[in-house]
Amino acid sequence: MNEKLHHEDDEAILISYRELIHNFFREVKHFWWLILIATVGMAVGMFLYARITYVPLYECKASFTVVTNDIKEGDYMYNYNQYSSSQMSTTFPYILESDLLMNRIKDDLGVEQVNGTITANAVNNSNLFTITVTSDNKKDAKAIIDSVLDNYSDIAEYVIGDTKLNLLEEPEIPGDPFNTPNLAGNMGRGALFGMAIAMCVIFIYALCKRTIKKENEIRNILNVACLGMIPEVFFKKRNLRADESLSIYNDKTGSYFQESVRGIALRLAKQMQEKNEKVVMVTSTVPEEGVTSVAQNLSYALEETGNKVILIQREINEDETVQPQYFLEQWHEADVNYLFCRQDNHNSIYKSGRTLKQLIESLKEEMDFIIIDSPSCTEMSEAAIAAEYSDTVVYVVKQDEVIVRKIKEGMEDICSYNASFAGCILNQAEPDRSEYGYGKYGYGRYGYGRYGYGK
Repeated sequence: MNEKLHHEDDEAILISYRELIHNFFREVKHFWWLILIATVGMAVGMFLYARITYVPLYECKASFTVVTNDIKEGDYMYNYNQYSSSQMSTTFPYILESDLLMNRIKDDLGVEQVNGTITANAVNNSNLFTITVTSDNKKDAKAIIDSVLDNYSDIAEYVIGDTKLNLLEEPEIPGDPFNTPNLAGNMGRGALFGMAIAMCVIFIYALCKRTIKKENEIRNILNVACLGMIPEVFFKKRNLRADESLSIYNDKTGSYFQESVRGIALRLAKQMQEKNEKVVMVTSTVPEEGVTSVAQNLSYALEETGNKVILIQREINEDETVQPQYFLEQWHEADVNYLFCRQDNHNSIYKSGRTLKQLIESLKEEMDFIIIDSPSCTEMSEAAIAAEYSDTVVYVVKQDEVIVRKIKEGMEDICSYNASFAGCILNQAEPDRSEYGYGKYGYGRYGYGRYGYGK
């Protein structure tokens, strides 16, 4: 038993990691423009920074040996004292950095500050040294190293006695600067850095983003019933003549899409008939969550079972020459009556509750179901009118789109009216993120552009 529970815990953790990775790559796909901006911006920024802050530096070198004058040169070449060599190797760098030598160089060059850096390297167990002067001025580099060579022996006499420098390599005025900037390399590093920052920001966002991704989250997080899930549809060919309408009567939407809508319609009809309800309001938290398409397809599916259905929508056609406030139209795909409400600021049915109430009461006598394609909760002044005269509410939640806090706020606003809450529909669900796995079908990139709310 314990092994089974442990196995289930491991599987849950694995699913959680997979979900996090999936969320991350989903947000990467969604925020590709952020990655592009960060990558290009940091690349350009590093390029400009390298160009602006670049200071050419020049090196002037001199190699020599140091011997004490109390040893003859011939004897030194063959019998150089090992201890003296080690002593000079240790003390030589300190002599170069001493204030005494630096002051002598300043006096020699007639400056208040030495325009360069002096470093010395010694070969181990020998008296061979190399002095390197680095400066942003090639002439200053040569002058400084000449001054060091001229004054070193006098300063060293106080430390290691009388010494002599034997030059092996004469210093020369340097040519090109040794620190030529690698602009391409800087741009590459900037691009990688910018991409890494963008990826980190997106990862944190994906980690902290609280949205609805699965049907069970509607029940567990929103604490409301889930009527079902409508999968995402991708039309394979972008043909202007092809039918790309999101309709259960369009075979290109696929059987999973069609059966999902029909299943939701059956559950909704059963629930409303048990409560003797006829008017259902379909809404969402924000525009473009697919309310219009959901309302249309629920109307088709309810009509298929022999019900008399009317769908009330805001008018899609914005032609101001149309005079009536509303009119009935027989839809060409099904025997569903459409009632389009004009969006005129003075004559909108949504903004005249008295007119809408009278209309709904008259329609109840003839229709089995009245579906209101309502504005989202961001347009609460209009959505409130529909909610007041509706029997129940169907709330559309687009998968992984709106944060939970806003969804709850929208649901609370709707629930403050007299209508009951039928439940939520998880819309535009991706196949690998749904609970039941609907293949490659569902609501897709082409559906809501023409028929979706907010367009």
